[in-house]
Amino acid sequence: MRMFSFAVWNRPVMRFLMTLLFVFVLLGGLVAMVPAPFVAEQMKLKARGFTYSHASGTIWDAEFQDLAYGIQEIGDLELQLKPVGLLTGKAQLAFDLAGPVGTVRGEADISANRTVTLRDTIADIQLQSLLSLHDQLRAAPSKLDIVLRELSLTGQGACLASDMRIRSDAVREIGRRWQWEGPVLEGNVTCDGRAFQAVLEGPESAADKIQAAAKVDLAASSYSSQADVETENPDLQNALIALGFTYGEGRYSYLRTNQDMSALPQEIQQ
Repeated sequence: MRMFSFAVWNRPVMRFLMTLLFVFVLLGGLVAMVPAPFVAEQMKLKARGFTYSHASGTIWDAEFQDLAYGIQEIGDLELQLKPVGLLTGKAQLAFDLAGPVGTVRGEADISANRTVTLRDTIADIQLQSLLSLHDQLRAAPSKLDIVLRELSLTGQGACLASDMRIRSDAVREIGRRWQWEGPVLEGNVTCDGRAFQAVLEGPESAADKIQAAAKVDLAASSYSSQADVETENPDLQNALIALGFTYGEGRYSYLRTNQDMSALPQEIQQ
């Protein structure tokens, strides 16, 4: 029986594979040279309301300076595309944002069906810099700390999964203006249907019971937020009234929805 020579059979195959590899390397090199402004155009940043003063780098390592959303200044954003993700059919990004709103660092996967998954993300948001917040809430320096292990959403913004912990000292910092030492609020962000829901509470041992909840439906471009406070402290009661809380059923409440935003200037709504 004649033995088939694998080495002889393998030569054209290897030649084909090497040619294919060369083409991939060539295309990869061309893709790597795609400038950041072209990337921004494909991402439709400006069409989504974002602006920036300068874009530099390539698709593998891009930087957008002075990024803003409407009149809201955000900061400088760096994006790094990880080549290994292309082998799995996903775009894997590392991002780093720093600016007036604070700092955000983490990673993201974007699949072929446009599902976005954020992982291992840490954020330190300066609430005083957010123009859409109530003036009283921006009067004192406060922040929102976010520890995100994983968050997945569809290309339309519907929540698929969320493992996120948030913490804010806003109540404590604002309360000091009325000689009241409020608690630090903590809670989780979970999925409520397709919407994201956050519930923050103070410690159970606190004399004043405070709960804040927010629901954001990105797919429907809607949100609602509500805060409820039970207190016998007259200083805190005066502070709540000044912040726009109303009293009923034994507690002070504050409710705001995206319909309330219609009264704001268009540039802030963005």
